[in-house]
Amino acid sequence: MSNRTITYDRFLGRVAPYTGVQKSDLNTDDKAALLSFFNRAIRYIWEYDRWPEVCTIETRTPSSNVIAWEQAGETAIESDFAIYDVDPHGTTAPVLQKYDLITSGAKLIDEDATTSAVYVWYRHQVPDFYGDDYSATATYAADDQVYYDTSGEYYVCTAGTQGNAPNETAYWTKLSIPFRFIDYCVASAYADWLRQDGQASKAALQDRTAVEALDKELDRLEREEGYQTAPQVKTHLSNYDNI
Repeated sequence: MSNRTITYDRFLGRVAPYTGVQKSDLNTDDKAALLSFFNRAIRYIWEYDRWPEVCTIETRTPSSNVIAWEQAGETAIESDFAIYDVDPHGTTAPVLQKYDLITSGAKLIDEDATTSAVYVWYRHQVPDFYGDDYSATATYAADDQVYYDTSGEYYVCTAGTQGNAPNETAYWTKLSIPFRFIDYCVASAYADWLRQDGQASKAALQDRTAVEALDKELDRLEREEGYQTAPQVKTHLSNYDNI
């Protein structure tokens, strides 16, 4: 499993030449279009599988038996896969906690309900990349987003600030792009670029290139890296099941 990340600037540098324009010559409309195509691509691959870079098992403490999608100081949850009573990596018999999905999160039910910390296996929320260029003279509030040209990455403000650059971690959090997603995102974004230009046949070919890139990463994850998403665990349906 790789924890490598890649910058958005690197994505632009990869995809721009395919459009016939070098990265430095992209105009405002071109950049906006490519950002839109990138957002569509990264959402698709992010949600396609339970990638280790974006899926985590962490402890969470229920509030009124609910594990909220968003909790202060915690990574936002997009999808819950399972909730365990103990760390499934640290015991041979973790027990699944039964729950219902409600508007605010996952509500523990029946005899499994607890106010103690539980272990949640979940997918991180897909980031939406949209911020304007960072300005040292602007005032930013928590949750504002910027693009920092110096590093070529997007950042979210975590504490109100003016003049503190996005690489100052006391005020900003970087939106990370997993390295294994880049080939798919480049191919998919270029396919969308061709589609908007009316080149449907070429776009279809590029779509196939994107699928090949996705399949390659799945093969690397499963065959070369031998990644297993979760252990077998006890459930209410049978003695032991795979999740």
